[in-house]
Amino acid sequence: MIWLVLITMALLAAAAILIPFIRPETATDPALPTRPLALRDRLAEIDKQAADGELSEAEASALRLEAQRRVLAEARSGEAEARPLGPQARKVVGGLSAVLIVIGGVGLYGLLGRPDLARPEAEVAASGDTSLERMITALEGQVRETPDDAEMWGILGGAYAQAGRYDSAAGAYARAAVLNPEDARLHSALGETLVQVAEGVVTDDAMVAFGAAVARDPSDPRARYFLALRKDQTGDRDGAMDDWIALLNSAPPDAPWVPQVRALVDQVAAERGLDVSGRITGSGGDGSPGS
Repeated sequence: MIWLVLITMALLAAAAILIPFIRPETATDPALPTRPLALRDRLAEIDKQAADGELSEAEASALRLEAQRRVLAEARSGEAEARPLGPQARKVVGGLSAVLIVIGGVGLYGLLGRPDLARPEAEVAASGDTSLERMITALEGQVRETPDDAEMWGILGGAYAQAGRYDSAAGAYARAAVLNPEDARLHSALGETLVQVAEGVVTDDAMVAFGAAVARDPSDPRARYFLALRKDQTGDRDGAMDDWIALLNSAPPDAPWVPQVRALVDQVAAERGLDVSGRITGSGGDGSPGS
């Protein structure tokens, strides 16, 4: 694909070089010899109007300058292009130039280029981040135009979080939650970004956000997960394990977060020498992550 793009670009560049060499000559405008006469007649008319008092001297002077400027401009536009070579020689030179551009460009890229560094556009969009930053810029412009749109603030918060800008994500989610306080997802998303800002610690501010989420939706899985993590971080390990297992057992079929929670439960159980396989009966309960 990279070679196809390269060859196409080289051909376009060659065409741009070749066109001036093969373009037909522009004939000299046959009306050009009459322009000095037209200018003389126009100047005489202006002088007559000035003499009759129809124009002031300043107006007459301005009209004379304008008439001269216009005739000169027309004369330049009608001049034939300078062509030091004959028609056949120009075509030969143009053709050779085009061939050299194509062969030279492709050859140099073959010697010095790095086609292995080229990435498909979809891959670039997934990794980086030019497209993500463009989207963030567009969303920032949108919330400036509609500052009371809670959904748009939430989308902006998600984009910030994807870019690793957790402070900004927390601010956007907080704004969205203020505008739409009954949406539990906005509160739990705010809590998660506050945890990310604190590098994995479930802070008191995050607890407030998660508490607001479960007050509106007791089944919110994100809030329940982090509330259990808070228990684990503050010493209530058994309570945290009970909550995580309860979360797995209540998970709907094919819930996308089940594999991550099941993996965490298995890891913690292994570290503490616990057998929890018989306690997990929900969508992750056959002993394998994500089952």
